[in-house]
Amino acid sequence: MTETLKITAKPDTDIWRKPPTSTPSTVRRHPPPLPPPSTNPSSQRKWLKTGVELYNGSPRLSTVACDRWADWSVTPLPAAGLDPTNGLVTATVRLEASVDHHGPSLWVYGVDAAGAKESLREVCWIFALGKEGGDDAGEWEVEVAAMAARPNKEATDELEVQFSGIQVEWR
Repeated sequence: MTETLKITAKPDTDIWRKPPTSTPSTVRRHPPPLPPPSTNPSSQRKWLKTGVELYNGSPRLSTVACDRWADWSVTPLPAAGLDPTNGLVTATVRLEASVDHHGPSLWVYGVDAAGAKESLREVCWIFALGKEGGDDAGEWEVEVAAMAARPNKEATDELEVQFSGIQVEWR
C-alpha cells in the first residue's frame, strides 16, 4: 500500500532567499521531526529544492539552489508527467554527483517515463562545502523532505498538495 502524504501551504509561503527578503514555508518531513530549514536571510544554511512547481499556470519541473542567495530554473514537465483526466502530476527527479575536467558538481535531472534524463541544473558549489574552512567546515547534514509552498501573497485559500509513491534511494 502506498502512503499518501498531505501538506497544506498558506498564502505567502516559500523557501527562498533573495536579498533582502526571505519567507517561511510549509514543510513536512517523513518521518518527522527534523529541524526546519532556516528562514533567516543571514543564515549560512545552504540548500537545494527540486520538484514540481506551478508556474504561469502550468506544472513544471523546478530547481532552486541556494548558497548565499537562491537562484532558480524551470522547465516543462515531460509529456507523460501530467494526466489531463485527473490533473495528477507525476515527476521523477534524480540528483547525481559528477566529476569532469573542472572538478566535481551535482547534476539535477528530470527523468521521463522511459528513463531518459533531461538536465535541469548543475550545482557546482555543493562539493566545495567544507573544503575551504570557515563556516562550511565540518560534517554535512543532508535532509530529504516533501514540501508545499504558496508564494502568492494575494491568494486567500490554502494549497493542499498530496504526495504518494515517494522513493528516496541513497548510493
